[in-house]
Order: sequence, then structure tokens, then C-alpha cells
Amino acid sequence: MNKKIIGLTTLTLLCSSLPSFAGVYVGAGLGYFRIEDQDFLDEDNDLKDDRAAWKLYGGLDLGDIFSLEVSHVEFGDIKDEPLQLEADGETIAALLGFPIGDSRLYAKAGQLYWNADATIANTVNVSDDGNDTFYGIGARVGGDEGVGVKLEFEHYELGNADIDMPSISLNMEF
Repeated sequence: MNKKIIGLTTLTLLCSSLPSFAGVYVGAGLGYFRIEDQDFLDEDNDLKDDRAAWKLYGGLDLGDIFSLEVSHVEFGDIKDEPLQLEADGETIAALLGFPIGDSRLYAKAGQLYWNADATIANTVNVSDDGNDTFYGIGARVGGDEGVGVKLEFEHYELGNADIDMPSISLNMEF
């Protein structure tokens, strides 16, 4: 028997059983990041205004404990004359959760596929891309088949740079 037919049949049988144990979720969030362990606050104890980030994500809960998630993360523009840096990326991650009532604590790990563009003194342009591992911890509060909130702390690597990002997201589960 053809391997493609066996594969498609298996996939069809698996997908037909998804509603009994799986749930889909999507969301959008805002974050604030730091690079290379820089302080989140400047010397005047004000938040640095160039560290805002945002992300869009979607995932599939495979029961109460395990989930798969993809996302797009925009790390924003960093302007520290004479350097300007823009970075973004897509992720794929596995989440291991621990349900507590209608909330879930979780750890996540995955891969970040990133792009970065740098400009030095408005004359030299450098572009780079790559993929690196990332990990994080978080909590989803509420949202069993509705709207909830997701709080996360993630650690990314972009080449030789380390980025820490706490974020808050609006989460919709179906």
C-alpha cells in the first residue's frame, strides 16, 4: 500500500479526534525587553522608552498538560546613536502546563527564527538572520473557551545577543 495513503489516512483519523481532547487558542500581547542584562530602568529610574515589543500567537492544547504554539514577535526599534537596530522573528514552541483551577502555569521551549537590521551612523547597513533556541515561563488565567489573560517571561537569543522579555497578552480559547 502506498505510504502517502497510509499517512493521509492516519492524519485524517487523528484530526477527526481532535475536538475530544484539543483546544485552539490565539492571542496578542505587549512586552518590554532588555538586551544583554541591561536594566529595565534608566539612571533616572524611568522606563526606557525604546524597549516596547509586541507579539501575535496561536496554539493547540493537546489536553491539560501539553501544547504547541507558534508566534510572531516584533522586538521594536532600538535607537542609541549612532546605532539603530530593528529585530523580529517567528517561533515554534512546546509548552508543558500544570492546571490549577481555571488557570495554568507552564514552561515553554522552542526555536526562534529571527531577522535583524542594523544601521550605524545612518550610513552603514547590516542585515543578519538566523535561528536560536528560546525558553520561558508563564501563566494563563481564565479563558476556558473564552477570553483570558496570559502573563509570560521569555528569554531569547539572537545570535550573540540575549533578550529577556516579560509580556502580557489577551488570549482567546475556542
